[in-house]
Amino acid sequence: MREYSIDEVKQIEVRLARGDVKAAPGEVSTVTVRARVHAPEDAELKIALEGGRLFAGHQSMDGTNGNGFRAYPAIDIDLLVPAGADPLVTVQTGKGDVRLNGMRRAQSVRTGKGDVSVSGTVNGLQIDSGAGDVSVSGCGGELNIHTGAGDVAVSACQANVTAKTGRGDVSIDEVIGALEINTGSGDVSVGNWQTSDNGTASIGTIHTGSGDISVGNAYAGSLRVQTGRGDCSLGQVRLGKLDVNTGSGDLALSGDPGTGRWQAKTGKGDMVLKLPATTSARIEA
Repeated sequence: MREYSIDEVKQIEVRLARGDVKAAPGEVSTVTVRARVHAPEDAELKIALEGGRLFAGHQSMDGTNGNGFRAYPAIDIDLLVPAGADPLVTVQTGKGDVRLNGMRRAQSVRTGKGDVSVSGTVNGLQIDSGAGDVSVSGCGGELNIHTGAGDVAVSACQANVTAKTGRGDVSIDEVIGALEINTGSGDVSVGNWQTSDNGTASIGTIHTGSGDISVGNAYAGSLRVQTGRGDCSLGQVRLGKLDVNTGSGDLALSGDPGTGRWQAKTGKGDMVLKLPATTSARIEA
């Protein structure tokens, strides 16, 4: 175990070829680093503080992007930070899970294969996973998530959100800001989505090559929804502009377009519309 004065630690950087990472605030007076090396010796372990930057991980990955390394023994890193301290945090692991709880200034998380769970950040956050599920709860800055294969879940974010996965389901709830969702194959569920500007400016796009799309409550400037194959259901939506297109699947739409313009198309499937009696509509079949 290593301990460092919080006054000296401005940035925490974890880089591992393999291994899990956990970080959270705790009842400690110093930044505490615990490392577990899955090998008889810890020659590859490096924990060092230089110029306000605390590095923990495989020695050979310090100052590199982690490409082209041999299979090093796994190292698990546990970090405890004094409550109220806000060092910048970046994490990279070639293979392993990452869990950051209450790291308010987490900036980026990258894992080649592994699950990522983050809660309680105020910074903009970038998350990249080659294969693994991603979960984010409570984000105050712009959020960008990319995973090659895995489910994505986002909740309680007061900022713009981008979530992209090659294969996996996407679940979004309680988001205030622009929204971009893209999955090659998987279902998309949006609970409550709105904007902080009375719904006049922010836009949203939802796309899945194959999968169902469900939107509960949406109050924003515009929304574009597209699925190549799958059903689409939009509940209580109030949007200035709406464009819904399903290549093959049923479509159910309920809401109030007000003075806005809505367009809904399905190449092959049934369509059910529940709109105010005063709504002007044109239907082509």
